[in-house]
Amino acid sequence: MAFNFVYTFKNKNYKNPWVSEIRSMPKGVASLPAIFKIMIKIDRGVTIVLCRMKYVEKDLNIGLLFRALGIQSDLDILRCICYDLSDPTMLEILRNSLETTELTTTDQCLKFLGRIAKGTEDTEDEQKNMRKARNLLEKTLLPHIGTDSESFKRKAYFIGYMIHKLLKAHLGQANEDDRDHYGKKRLDMTGTLLISLFKEQFRKKFVDDAKASLQREINRGKRVELKIDDTFDSTAITKTIKYALSTGNWGKNKGEPVKTGVAQVLKRDTSYFATLSHLRRVVAPIKASSKSSKPRMLHNTHFGMICPSETPEGQKIGIVKNISLMANITRGMLDEDNDRFERDISRAKFSTFDVNIDPSAIINKTKIMLNGSWIGITENPASVVGWLRQVRKEGDIPYEVSIVRDIGQSEIKIYTDSGRCMRPLIVVG
Repeated sequence: MAFNFVYTFKNKNYKNPWVSEIRSMPKGVASLPAIFKIMIKIDRGVTIVLCRMKYVEKDLNIGLLFRALGIQSDLDILRCICYDLSDPTMLEILRNSLETTELTTTDQCLKFLGRIAKGTEDTEDEQKNMRKARNLLEKTLLPHIGTDSESFKRKAYFIGYMIHKLLKAHLGQANEDDRDHYGKKRLDMTGTLLISLFKEQFRKKFVDDAKASLQREINRGKRVELKIDDTFDSTAITKTIKYALSTGNWGKNKGEPVKTGVAQVLKRDTSYFATLSHLRRVVAPIKASSKSSKPRMLHNTHFGMICPSETPEGQKIGIVKNISLMANITRGMLDEDNDRFERDISRAKFSTFDVNIDPSAIINKTKIMLNGSWIGITENPASVVGWLRQVRKEGDIPYEVSIVRDIGQSEIKIYTDSGRCMRPLIVVG
């Protein structure tokens, strides 16, 4: 699944019928994605909206989260979500959600959030709890938007956008996202897999073990001459990478299954075409014993990217696929190139998103999203999309950039990340 992409799905649980989630990955930082979810909950016939964030054990009321981000009044919260306040059903659900919390100020919400955060001792020091909560909101809540307190209002608008999308799906005004749409998939290439393995082991085996070793020496109370070799395990990361490459078992991240069969011996014993086929093999992260049939089926978005006929028989049918010979995988852009690209596309005629914008100005406008971040709005989406495609055709922006106009969601989505599958197309006219 792609990072920084908002997915809205229907649940089988009738008490929590809808969920909207995002796997937020910060720019230029080697860390695991921060998963943020917003859920519809039906309790005794009353529909409310709750959210769940990393390092917080309890489901949070959306009013509490907005107030912790500095949006205090109920009217301002509603305008961050609905923009025009014209849908009585949506407003009724939000009213129920806002009325279920007794915390009404930013300080009260920050103190409460600091007390219930994971990995922190329960303390009566309110200033310390507020600092913990601010740090949590900065670093782990939607880090792809920003990792400082100045981004709080942008995060509030983005959460409002997620809630609006969720409520539209719940009220039957929009469809749920298609899990099998290939535009929402990202392929983990060799570099991505090795980076994920390294950063996981660097944090656990290298940094955490060294911390524990140093803490033991400090607790003894004696002055000890420490050697670097005794404190840091220089072979831990090497052993992990060697083990992964020899067995093919990849990763032990919390909440994510271990991937099997990632490293394989390349087939060179039959023919050149068999070697090419093996090099372009794609394995979906689904167990072969799974009874689910939908992920195995051919999807219309596979056209030109996935071979429709080459897949093994038996349990792995549809799970193991092959990329078409003329398809390609994007390598992504560096952070500085992304920043330059964002400045370049500002020449298109659209209004840059400003946190001080009047919410009524967003009504009937098309949102412009760059790698999941809301960067602008426009009244003339056809002109913006046409200009972007023209400058890409002329080579002024990289050919790897994906430009999608989603008319149903009133959005223009621009992607520059790695792992997207591309197919060759001939421009006619």
